[in-house]
Amino acid sequence: MKTRVHRTAIGVLTAAAAAFIGSTASADSILVNGTHSSIEDYEDSEGNGDIGNYHILFNRTYSSWTPTGTPYDQRSHALAESDFFDYVYLFGYEHEVISATSFGDGDMTTAPYTYTRNASASFSVNGDAIATPTYSWCQSNTYCADLNKSISKTLFHGNQTFWLGPVPLTVEADVYGSLNASASGRGYGQPFIGRSGYFMGNPASSLSAGAYLGASMTAHVDYAVVDFGVTANFGLLGVSVTPHANELLITRPRNGSTPAKADLSWNLGTPIDITTMNGSVVAWADVWLAGRYDYTIVQWNGVHWGYDIWSDVNQASF
Repeated sequence: MKTRVHRTAIGVLTAAAAAFIGSTASADSILVNGTHSSIEDYEDSEGNGDIGNYHILFNRTYSSWTPTGTPYDQRSHALAESDFFDYVYLFGYEHEVISATSFGDGDMTTAPYTYTRNASASFSVNGDAIATPTYSWCQSNTYCADLNKSISKTLFHGNQTFWLGPVPLTVEADVYGSLNASASGRGYGQPFIGRSGYFMGNPASSLSAGAYLGASMTAHVDYAVVDFGVTANFGLLGVSVTPHANELLITRPRNGSTPAKADLSWNLGTPIDITTMNGSVVAWADVWLAGRYDYTIVQWNGVHWGYDIWSDVNQASF
C-alpha cells in the first residue's frame, strides 16, 4: 500500500496575512489506496460590522475507488469543484454580494455497473440568480454547464444613527458594485476503453469571477448645528479569482490473476488578486457652543495582493 499525506501551511501568504486581520488559508492533499483529496480553502476579512467584507475561495478535487488488492467489486467516483463567495457587512447586517460556483463529477456503481456524470454552474448576486447555465454534451460525452455574465448596479441600502456628542447623526449608505462570473463545470464518467466494470472519470471545474464594490454615503441631523457630514465615497473591495480543478481517475477491476489497478492525476490552482478597503469613513458635526465631534465608523490600512495561493499538480498509481 502506498500512503502520502501532505498538509501545507501557506508560507507565501505569511507576509501579506499580517495585513489581513482574520485571514486564514489552508491547503490539504491526502492520498491513500482508495481515496485522493486535494483542497484549498482561503478566507479573508476586513473592516468591522458597520462596514466590512468577508471572502471565501474554495477549490478541490476528489476521487474514491475500491482499494486495489481487496476482494470487493469495483466502485469509482471523481469530482472537481471551485467556489467563490463575498459578503459585505453594513451597519450590523450581512449581505451575500456574490456567489459563483462550478462543479463536475463522474461515478461508477458496483455491479451491475452503471455510469453517471453531472455538472453545474451558478452565479448569484444578493441571493438572486443572475444567469442560468447552458447545459450541453461536449468534448466526447462530457456533460458541460457554462455561464458568463456581468452586472453593475446599486446592491443595497442601509442607515445607522451615531451619537456625536449631544447630536444624533444618521448616516445613509448605498453599496454599489460591478460583478462578473464565468463558470464552467465538466462531468465525465464512462467505461474505460468501452469495457463494463472499467472506469474513466475526468471531471473539471473553473471560475473567473470578480467583485468591485464601493459605498456612497450621506448624513443628516434633526438638530441645529453649524455643519456636519460624512465621508462621501469609500472603496470596499476589488477582487478577481480564477480557480481551476481537474481530477482524472482510471480504474480496472480484477481479471483472473491480474489484480485491480487505479491510475489518477490531478491539477488544481487557486489564483487571487485582491485590493482591500483602504482609509477611513468618518462622520463629523460642528455643534453650537460645543465644538467639533468626529466618529470613525471604520478605518483600514489596505493592501493589494496577488498570488496563486496553492498549486497542486501530481499523479499516482496503485
